[in-house]
Amino acid sequence: MSFLSNSMYFAVNNWFSKLLYDVYKIPKSYSILISLFVPLIIFTGSIIAVNQSEKHENFFAVALVMYSISLVFSFLLIFLYNANIVLSIVLEIAYLIIANGARSMFGSIFVFKMRTVLDSGKTGLITNAVASFAAGIAPTIIGFIFDNFGWAKSYLVLFIMDVILVLMILFTILNEKRKSKTNVRQIKLD
Repeated sequence: MSFLSNSMYFAVNNWFSKLLYDVYKIPKSYSILISLFVPLIIFTGSIIAVNQSEKHENFFAVALVMYSISLVFSFLLIFLYNANIVLSIVLEIAYLIIANGARSMFGSIFVFKMRTVLDSGKTGLITNAVASFAAGIAPTIIGFIFDNFGWAKSYLVLFIMDVILVLMILFTILNEKRKSKTNVRQIKLD
């Protein structure tokens, strides 16, 4: 889950200035300048993730909501990335806000929430290594896709990754519910 969530974030974040330059013909200097200010805005995604994780006990339910929202934005981007410049920038930034918060769910919040069950040092090390790998490989793959097949196909790949994450989280939630029901039955039998 960490690999997919970080891949989605870095794939969009790293190519944001190229989208502005390629699709809307914004001069490279302005595209890069806009891209430098975007991280200041998308930081709010992590704040939202932390805030919601503190309010709600079920970490996976919060992650499911965040990835479901991300799923909607990635779907819209397939069709609207080139509709008009304002809509495109708003959708990209909204996607990045949610994607940044969602990747925080598995990179930091998960490690903290699972500290009583897992070795948080090792788990943090693994999630950070996976994030670094994703940061390196995902932009390259997405770059290859939009260079050869266009921006719409790149957003389609992101949408598919979102679908996979939502399904994985849903499966985890359902599996946890099944386990808790089994444990309740075992306690009643004892």
